[in-house]
Amino acid sequence: MLQVKQGLCIVLGCVLSSPLWAAQSCQEKRQNIQTQITYAQQHGNSQRLAGLQRALSQVEQHCTDQQLQQDQADQVAKLQAKQQEKQAEITKLQGNIDKARSKGDFNKVGKYQRKIRDKQFEIQKLQQQIDQL
Repeated sequence: MLQVKQGLCIVLGCVLSSPLWAAQSCQEKRQNIQTQITYAQQHGNSQRLAGLQRALSQVEQHCTDQQLQQDQADQVAKLQAKQQEKQAEITKLQGNIDKARSKGDFNKVGKYQRKIRDKQFEIQKLQQQIDQL
């Protein structure tokens, strides 16, 4: 019984938090869930069906297009804040590079440059997430 409840929670969480659905209207969410319900019925997947029916009920009770837009705006703001944090870390690392160069410690220069590249890559990944919203 515990496994069934955990499975339902996982399915519900996936359905309600899917980034693919983030920019959709509530009607589109309902239609997508209905499509998945039909597929689950055709394949006799009763656990998935129960989770999808619960998700559909939640969407019908709580989903508003305004709330979806607000949630999307909140997600964008959170991701942009993370980008700013990463950029601040890059600025600090660039200062560390300058100090290491002045001391002639080129091992540390390389280390800081790798960290900067990693942070830049993380910023790009965050931007891709923003663009998907």
